[in-house]
Amino acid sequence: MIERFRGRSAFARLSADGIRADHELLWVRFLPDPSLGAAQVAYALPRQMGTAVMRNKIRRQLRDIVKSLDREATAGLPAGLYLIGTQRDAQAFSHADLRVSLMACLAKLDRTAL
Repeated sequence: MIERFRGRSAFARLSADGIRADHELLWVRFLPDPSLGAAQVAYALPRQMGTAVMRNKIRRQLRDIVKSLDREATAGLPAGLYLIGTQRDAQAFSHADLRVSLMACLAKLDRTAL
């Protein structure tokens, strides 16, 4: 199950103690926290990406990808805080490209967290 997170304290913890993985289109900052019980995800899309309509489209695509990756994983995504952002103008790329980039970031985080 995927939940949203908000609040300055959660972002401060993530910024101070989280680990970051980058790929061509996306970056992911992750802070493992088994006490949460589920993955909590937020998205960071800068205004330079375009209008609110464009940013919301990408946010919806990323939400869909995260939900499908959570369903595909046997135990779901590891519990913790995730902040997903774009490296550059991701609106020019397809859903499949975003999925590949997110999977690569999560694989890097998996190797780093061990």
